Amino acid sequence: MIAVLYENFHITRISVPIAVPTILGTVISLLLAFKSNQASDRWWEARTLWGAIVNDSRTLTRQLITFIDVPFGASDERSFCERMAKRQIAWCYSLSRYLRGEDPLFQLERFISAEDLEYIKRYSNVPLALQELQVRDLRNAFKLGWINEFQQVQIDKTLTAFSNEMGGCERIKNTVFPSTYAVYIHFSLILFIMLLPFGLIEFFGIIEVRL
Repeated sequence: MIAVLYENFHITRISVPIAVPTILGTVISLLLAFKSNQASDRWWEARTLWGAIVNDSRTLTRQLITFIDVPFGASDERSFCERMAKRQIAWCYSLSRYLRGEDPLFQLERFISAEDLEYIKRYSNVPLALQELQVRDLRNAFKLGWINEFQQVQIDKTLTAFSNEMGGCERIKNTVFPSTYAVYIHFSLILFIMLLPFGLIEFFGIIEVRL
């Protein structure tokens, strides 16, 4: 429409300096670069946190195997190690579903007992409830003499790391990107698109329709 007015009706006063849309384009590029950097930082932090969860899960399993010396025929200690390890698997599954807003109890019966399942159903934060059960079992193992004080502290540090990593994941999930930046980009794009034909008409004429 602008090209028709300029070429056929010789309305030449509608052109604007090309510097105006150029400046707007620079502003838009800066805003988009900032938003892209923020998104990349969030993704990288999430990747780092989930990688730490994987590593610490392996560490917990290794600690259970090496710290607790299970005598031949002692089923209680062996059951304790297996219960803690499978509960950690359940924690990873429930955390991933909890962060996505899905049912965190889905198929957890494959890894934990019916008693544990009934216990965590009372909590809105299922991963936190599973960690509470882990700490309780750790305290009972110390009281029974299956682990010493040093081993209890080391395993507790690993469980604390899971709490910190879960908090980091929740922070990423709950921290909404400021809506003002989206508004700035939205209106800048509209203004840029509206002004661009007026800036190009003097240089390209009717060819700007193809451009």
